[in-house]
Amino acid sequence: MEEQFSNRFPVKPRPPLNPHDYLPDEARAGLVNLLFNIVTRYDASSHIYHFESNVYSNIYDFCFSIHEITLNHRFSSNYRSWAIPIQQRNIEMIVEMCAWYTFFDIAEIIYQVLDISDRSPRKASVAFEEVFNDLMLGGGLQWAMRGGKMERRRPEPVASQIEQALEILKDERFIRPHNQLLKAIKALDTRPEPDVENCVKDSVGALEGVARTLIPNKDSLRDVLNAEPLKTRIHPILRDTLLKIEAYRGDAPGAGHALIDGKQKIQLADAEFVLTSSIAAMLLLVAKADQTALKAP
Repeated sequence: MEEQFSNRFPVKPRPPLNPHDYLPDEARAGLVNLLFNIVTRYDASSHIYHFESNVYSNIYDFCFSIHEITLNHRFSSNYRSWAIPIQQRNIEMIVEMCAWYTFFDIAEIIYQVLDISDRSPRKASVAFEEVFNDLMLGGGLQWAMRGGKMERRRPEPVASQIEQALEILKDERFIRPHNQLLKAIKALDTRPEPDVENCVKDSVGALEGVARTLIPNKDSLRDVLNAEPLKTRIHPILRDTLLKIEAYRGDAPGAGHALIDGKQKIQLADAEFVLTSSIAAMLLLVAKADQTALKAP
Protein backbone atom coordinates (compact mmCIF):
# COMPACT_ATOMS: atom_id res chain seq x y z
CA MET A 1 0.00 0.00 0.00
CA GLU A 2 1.07 3.56 -0.63
CA GLU A 3 1.85 6.10 2.08
CA GLN A 4 -1.38 7.37 3.59
CA PHE A 5 -2.66 10.90 4.12
CA SER A 6 -1.79 11.11 7.83
CA ASN A 7 1.84 10.20 7.04
CA ARG A 8 2.18 12.60 4.10
CA PHE A 9 0.83 15.48 6.19
CA PRO A 10 2.22 16.03 9.70
CA VAL A 11 -1.16 15.84 11.41
CA LYS A 12 -1.45 15.42 15.15
CA PRO A 13 -3.93 13.38 17.22
CA ARG A 14 -6.02 16.32 18.42
CA PRO A 15 -9.06 18.16 17.07
CA PRO A 16 -8.38 20.36 14.03
CA LEU A 17 -8.35 24.10 14.54
CA ASN A 18 -9.29 24.88 10.96
CA PRO A 19 -13.12 24.82 10.65
CA HIS A 20 -12.89 23.48 7.11
CA ASP A 21 -11.27 20.31 8.49
CA TYR A 22 -14.26 19.63 10.72
CA LEU A 23 -15.82 16.38 9.59
CA PRO A 24 -19.63 16.40 9.74
CA ASP A 25 -21.56 13.26 10.62
CA GLU A 26 -23.13 13.30 7.16
CA ALA A 27 -19.71 12.78 5.57
CA ARG A 28 -18.97 9.80 7.82
CA ALA A 29 -22.34 8.22 7.07
CA GLY A 30 -21.88 8.94 3.38
CA LEU A 31 -18.54 7.08 3.26
CA VAL A 32 -20.06 4.03 4.97
CA ASN A 33 -22.95 3.95 2.48
CA LEU A 34 -20.60 4.51 -0.45
CA LEU A 35 -18.39 1.64 0.66
CA PHE A 36 -21.39 -0.65 1.07
CA ASN A 37 -22.69 0.19 -2.43
CA ILE A 38 -19.32 -0.37 -4.06
CA VAL A 39 -18.46 -3.70 -2.49
CA THR A 40 -21.89 -5.32 -2.72
CA ARG A 41 -23.81 -6.79 -5.61
CA TYR A 42 -27.57 -7.23 -5.46
CA ASP A 43 -29.02 -10.45 -6.90
CA ALA A 44 -32.54 -9.57 -8.01
CA SER A 45 -33.59 -13.21 -8.38
CA SER A 46 -32.75 -14.15 -4.80
CA HIS A 47 -33.10 -10.68 -3.27
CA ILE A 48 -29.72 -11.18 -1.58
CA TYR A 49 -26.70 -8.88 -1.37
CA HIS A 50 -23.42 -10.56 -2.29
CA PHE A 51 -20.24 -8.98 -0.93
CA GLU A 52 -17.05 -8.77 -2.95
CA SER A 53 -15.28 -10.44 -0.05
CA ASN A 54 -11.68 -9.87 -1.22
CA VAL A 55 -12.14 -6.12 -1.59
CA TYR A 56 -14.12 -5.79 1.60
CA SER A 57 -11.77 -7.86 3.74
CA ASN A 58 -8.72 -5.83 2.62
CA ILE A 59 -10.43 -2.61 3.57
CA TYR A 60 -11.60 -4.11 6.84
CA ASP A 61 -8.10 -5.29 7.67
CA PHE A 62 -6.82 -1.72 7.40
CA CYS A 63 -9.70 -0.35 9.46
CA PHE A 64 -8.95 -2.94 12.12
CA SER A 65 -5.32 -1.80 12.30
CA ILE A 66 -6.50 1.80 12.62
CA HIS A 67 -8.82 0.73 15.43
CA GLU A 68 -5.97 -0.84 17.37
CA ILE A 69 -3.78 2.25 16.96
CA THR A 70 -6.12 5.20 17.32
CA LEU A 71 -9.45 4.24 18.87
CA ASN A 72 -10.21 4.01 22.57
CA HIS A 73 -13.09 1.60 22.21
CA ARG A 74 -13.64 -2.01 23.21
CA PHE A 75 -15.29 -4.19 20.63
CA SER A 76 -17.01 -7.43 21.54
CA SER A 77 -14.90 -10.58 21.68
CA ASN A 78 -15.69 -11.40 18.05
CA TYR A 79 -14.59 -8.02 16.62
CA ARG A 80 -11.80 -9.77 14.66
CA SER A 81 -14.33 -12.11 13.07
CA TRP A 82 -14.36 -12.26 9.29
CA ALA A 83 -18.15 -12.59 9.15
CA ILE A 84 -19.33 -9.91 6.74
CA PRO A 85 -22.11 -8.47 8.97
CA ILE A 86 -19.65 -8.07 11.85
CA GLN A 87 -17.07 -6.49 9.55
CA GLN A 88 -19.67 -4.10 8.26
CA ARG A 89 -20.78 -3.02 11.75
CA ASN A 90 -17.22 -2.56 12.95
CA ILE A 91 -16.17 -0.51 9.91
CA GLU A 92 -19.21 1.68 10.45
CA MET A 93 -18.23 2.16 14.10
CA ILE A 94 -14.61 2.98 13.20
CA VAL A 95 -15.62 5.53 10.56
CA GLU A 96 -18.00 7.17 13.02
CA MET A 97 -15.35 7.45 15.76
CA CYS A 98 -12.03 8.00 13.99
CA ALA A 99 -10.09 11.25 13.74
CA TRP A 100 -10.68 13.41 10.66
CA TYR A 101 -7.29 12.49 9.15
CA THR A 102 -7.90 8.77 9.76
CA PHE A 103 -11.15 9.20 7.83
CA PHE A 104 -9.06 10.37 4.87
CA ASP A 105 -6.66 7.42 5.37
CA ILE A 106 -9.59 5.04 5.09
CA ALA A 107 -10.90 6.80 1.96
CA GLU A 108 -7.46 6.47 0.31
CA ILE A 109 -7.25 2.79 1.28
CA ILE A 110 -10.65 2.16 -0.32
CA TYR A 111 -9.41 3.75 -3.55
CA GLN A 112 -6.17 1.72 -3.52
CA VAL A 113 -7.92 -1.60 -2.88
CA LEU A 114 -10.48 -0.94 -5.60
CA ASP A 115 -7.77 0.18 -8.02
CA ILE A 116 -5.71 -2.97 -7.47
CA SER A 117 -8.67 -5.36 -7.49
CA ASP A 118 -10.53 -4.06 -10.54
CA ARG A 119 -9.20 -4.75 -14.04
CA SER A 120 -12.10 -3.23 -15.98
CA PRO A 121 -11.56 -0.15 -18.22
CA ARG A 122 -13.89 1.95 -16.07
CA LYS A 123 -12.43 1.16 -12.68
CA ALA A 124 -14.54 1.22 -9.55
CA SER A 125 -11.82 3.38 -7.95
CA VAL A 126 -12.53 6.19 -10.44
CA ALA A 127 -16.25 6.04 -9.74
CA PHE A 128 -15.54 6.01 -6.00
CA GLU A 129 -13.37 9.11 -6.27
CA GLU A 130 -16.04 11.05 -8.17
CA VAL A 131 -18.80 10.25 -5.69
CA PHE A 132 -16.51 10.76 -2.69
CA ASN A 133 -15.56 14.24 -3.94
CA ASP A 134 -19.24 15.10 -4.30
CA LEU A 135 -19.59 14.01 -0.69
CA MET A 136 -16.73 16.30 0.40
CA LEU A 137 -18.06 19.23 -1.61
CA GLY A 138 -21.55 18.76 -0.17
CA GLY A 139 -20.09 18.81 3.35
CA GLY A 140 -18.28 22.08 2.71
CA LEU A 141 -14.86 20.46 3.17
CA GLN A 142 -11.83 22.03 1.52
CA TRP A 143 -10.32 18.65 0.65
CA ALA A 144 -10.69 16.55 -2.49
CA MET A 145 -9.30 13.25 -3.77
CA ARG A 146 -7.21 13.36 -6.94
CA GLY A 147 -5.82 10.10 -8.26
CA GLY A 148 -6.50 8.45 -4.92
CA LYS A 149 -4.69 11.13 -2.88
CA MET A 150 -6.36 13.68 -0.63
CA GLU A 151 -5.39 17.27 -1.42
CA ARG A 152 -6.67 20.66 -0.37
CA ARG A 153 -9.44 21.96 -2.57
CA ARG A 154 -8.43 25.44 -3.71
CA PRO A 155 -10.33 28.05 -5.71
CA GLU A 156 -9.97 27.21 -9.39
CA PRO A 157 -7.83 30.23 -10.35
CA VAL A 158 -5.39 29.48 -7.51
CA ALA A 159 -5.30 25.77 -8.30
CA SER A 160 -4.62 26.49 -11.98
CA GLN A 161 -1.86 28.94 -11.11
CA ILE A 162 -0.13 26.44 -8.81
CA GLU A 163 -0.41 23.70 -11.43
CA GLN A 164 1.02 26.00 -14.11
CA ALA A 165 3.97 27.02 -11.92
CA LEU A 166 4.82 23.45 -10.95
CA GLU A 167 4.67 22.40 -14.61
CA ILE A 168 7.06 25.16 -15.68
CA LEU A 169 9.42 24.45 -12.80
CA LYS A 170 9.71 20.79 -13.82
CA ASP A 171 12.51 21.98 -16.11
CA GLU A 172 15.70 20.53 -14.60
CA ARG A 173 17.15 24.04 -14.31
CA PHE A 174 14.47 24.88 -11.77
CA ILE A 175 14.65 21.70 -9.70
CA ARG A 176 15.58 23.50 -6.48
CA PRO A 177 12.86 26.20 -6.63
CA HIS A 178 10.41 23.48 -7.74
CA ASN A 179 11.13 21.46 -4.62
CA GLN A 180 11.03 24.54 -2.41
CA LEU A 181 7.65 25.52 -3.81
CA LEU A 182 6.36 22.03 -3.02
CA LYS A 183 7.60 22.51 0.56
CA ALA A 184 5.72 25.82 0.78
CA ILE A 185 2.50 24.21 -0.43
CA LYS A 186 2.89 21.31 1.98
CA ALA A 187 3.54 23.73 4.86
CA LEU A 188 0.29 25.54 4.08
CA ASP A 189 -1.56 22.21 3.99
CA THR A 190 -0.14 21.02 7.32
CA ARG A 191 -2.85 20.16 9.85
CA PRO A 192 -4.20 20.72 12.39
CA GLU A 193 -2.38 24.07 12.17
CA PRO A 194 -0.86 25.32 8.90
CA ASP A 195 2.88 25.99 9.12
CA VAL A 196 2.51 29.58 7.96
CA GLU A 197 6.09 30.62 8.80
CA ASN A 198 7.70 27.97 6.58
CA CYS A 199 5.09 28.57 3.87
CA VAL A 200 6.21 32.23 3.65
CA LYS A 201 9.90 31.37 3.88
CA ASP A 202 9.82 28.69 1.18
CA SER A 203 7.45 30.60 -1.13
CA VAL A 204 9.82 33.56 -1.33
CA GLY A 205 12.83 31.24 -1.41
CA ALA A 206 11.40 29.55 -4.50
CA LEU A 207 10.86 32.97 -6.12
CA GLU A 208 14.48 33.93 -5.43
CA GLY A 209 15.63 30.58 -6.83
CA VAL A 210 13.79 31.13 -10.09
CA ALA A 211 15.24 34.64 -10.40
CA ARG A 212 18.83 33.48 -9.83
CA THR A 213 18.35 30.64 -12.30
CA LEU A 214 17.19 33.00 -15.03
CA ILE A 215 20.06 35.44 -14.41
CA PRO A 216 22.96 33.65 -12.68
CA ASN A 217 25.76 35.18 -10.66
CA LYS A 218 23.50 37.68 -8.91
CA ASP A 219 23.42 37.86 -5.12
CA SER A 220 19.89 39.12 -4.58
CA LEU A 221 16.46 39.43 -6.14
CA ARG A 222 17.07 43.16 -6.46
CA ASP A 223 20.26 42.52 -8.45
CA VAL A 224 18.37 40.14 -10.75
CA LEU A 225 15.57 42.63 -11.37
CA ASN A 226 18.07 45.41 -12.08
CA ALA A 227 19.85 43.29 -14.69
CA GLU A 228 18.92 43.06 -18.36
CA PRO A 229 16.64 41.99 -19.88
CA LEU A 230 14.39 42.06 -16.80
CA LYS A 231 15.27 45.65 -15.97
CA THR A 232 13.64 46.98 -19.13
CA ARG A 233 10.96 44.28 -19.53
CA ILE A 234 9.38 44.61 -16.07
CA HIS A 235 7.72 47.89 -15.08
CA PRO A 236 9.42 49.58 -12.08
CA ILE A 237 6.22 49.42 -10.00
CA LEU A 238 5.93 45.67 -10.60
CA ARG A 239 9.61 45.33 -9.71
CA ASP A 240 8.93 47.09 -6.41
CA THR A 241 6.00 44.75 -5.75
CA LEU A 242 8.26 41.70 -6.10
CA LEU A 243 10.81 43.25 -3.77
CA LYS A 244 8.13 44.02 -1.18
CA ILE A 245 7.09 40.36 -1.16
CA GLU A 246 10.70 39.49 -0.38
CA ALA A 247 10.88 42.26 2.22
CA TYR A 248 7.81 40.86 4.00
CA ARG A 249 9.54 37.50 4.33
CA GLY A 250 12.51 39.25 5.94
CA ASP A 251 10.30 41.13 8.41
CA ALA A 252 7.77 38.39 9.22
CA PRO A 253 8.23 36.74 12.65
CA GLY A 254 9.24 33.11 12.30
CA ALA A 255 10.00 33.40 8.59
CA GLY A 256 12.78 35.97 8.34
CA HIS A 257 13.80 36.11 11.99
CA ALA A 258 12.87 34.72 15.39
CA LEU A 259 9.41 35.18 16.86
CA ILE A 260 9.16 38.36 18.90
CA ASP A 261 6.55 38.97 21.59
CA GLY A 262 4.24 41.81 20.70
CA LYS A 263 4.98 41.73 16.97
CA GLN A 264 2.16 40.72 14.69
CA LYS A 265 2.49 37.06 13.75
CA ILE A 266 1.89 35.61 10.31
CA GLN A 267 -1.76 34.75 9.76
CA LEU A 268 -3.13 32.07 7.44
CA ALA A 269 -4.42 34.72 5.01
CA ASP A 270 -0.95 36.32 4.96
CA ALA A 271 0.73 33.01 4.09
CA GLU A 272 -1.80 32.26 1.34
CA PHE A 273 -1.25 35.74 -0.13
CA VAL A 274 2.54 35.36 -0.10
CA LEU A 275 2.33 31.90 -1.69
CA THR A 276 0.05 32.97 -4.54
CA SER A 277 1.93 36.27 -5.02
CA SER A 278 5.27 34.46 -5.18
CA ILE A 279 3.87 32.03 -7.76
CA ALA A 280 2.52 34.93 -9.83
CA ALA A 281 5.92 36.60 -9.61
CA MET A 282 7.69 33.41 -10.78
CA LEU A 283 5.38 33.16 -13.78
CA LEU A 284 6.01 36.82 -14.56
CA LEU A 285 9.80 36.39 -14.46
CA VAL A 286 9.71 33.32 -16.69
CA ALA A 287 7.37 35.03 -19.15
CA LYS A 288 9.54 38.16 -19.32
CA ALA A 289 12.84 36.35 -19.62
CA ASP A 290 14.10 35.34 -23.03
CA GLN A 291 14.37 31.56 -22.66
CA THR A 292 16.60 31.24 -25.71
CA ALA A 293 19.13 33.72 -24.32
CA LEU A 294 18.96 33.06 -20.60
CA LYS A 295 20.36 29.65 -19.73
CA ALA A 296 21.53 28.46 -16.37
CA PRO A 297 25.17 27.43 -16.35
